[in-house]
Amino acid sequence: MACYLVYRSAKPHDLNSKPINYTRVTGTTYVDPVIEPGKYYYAVRAISASGASSDLSIELPIEVK
Repeated sequence: MACYLVYRSAKPHDLNSKPINYTRVTGTTYVDPVIEPGKYYYAVRAISASGASSDLSIELPIEVK
């Protein structure tokens, strides 16, 4: 099954090597369950049905108030 892995960091260009989602995302939305006010940077990696993975996407900065 094709899916997405989601990555988050509190600093730009400092995404962890492990995704933050414990279950693979198969849709086009994801709600971060553990988030507090602040600025975060997110990126995703696509995983094909055969297991091949893409490069990380461009980071998207999000400010939570």
